[in-house]
Amino acid sequence: MSHRRDVRQAVLLSAFLVVYGNAKSALVGDAPEGVPLGVGFGLLLTGLMALWARYVLRLDRDELGLANARARQSLIWGLIVTLVVLALTQLGARLAPAGSLADSVPRSLLRLSDEQVLRRIGFMLPFDTALPEEVAFRGVLLAALRRRYTAVPAVVLAAIPFALWHVVLTGLETERRDPLLLIGKLGADFTGGLWFGFLRVRTGHLAGGVLAHWLIDAGLMLGARANQTG
Repeated sequence: MSHRRDVRQAVLLSAFLVVYGNAKSALVGDAPEGVPLGVGFGLLLTGLMALWARYVLRLDRDELGLANARARQSLIWGLIVTLVVLALTQLGARLAPAGSLADSVPRSLLRLSDEQVLRRIGFMLPFDTALPEEVAFRGVLLAALRRRYTAVPAVVLAAIPFALWHVVLTGLETERRDPLLLIGKLGADFTGGLWFGFLRVRTGHLAGGVLAHWLIDAGLMLGARANQTG
């Protein structure tokens, strides 16, 4: 009975996150510069996950990846993962056929001023994306899955709803309605979920994932602007 309850709670949480993420994207829309409403949704989700962890799943700090002794190691590994991911991304961009990346970059991103980009990276991105998504997926959901699954299947299962969380946002950002491009973007989100999930498992703390998520998204944004304007 306990096994069924744990699985049911993980499925329910996954479904809630997929609905929440896509509803947020539908309401906020495609705003590469970020908007206060998006930050509000992010902070609301963080609060809801804290309540869910404490009163529904009854997770402790260690299960959530909040043990203070592991934070420093996690941040170091977060920087390592960031450098590896951005290096691989840049290599892929250089090896891709000329012009093949153009349709993967929202044109609205290129229209942002430098001030808007800095505000997006420095304030909006941590609170509407990196923190709430890491708390939800690599904190609460992964902890719920780890109660019944070993590390690898738990990370994979947490990465699936993480990819589905981005369905509406991916559709808004993709100006050329190419199914293969949409699938490719969702595949990249799934891969990101694996990176962040294994970082969480490897270090035992959420800090590295939050840092890596923030820096990788910021690096991809800056890299996309540089590649399309260079």
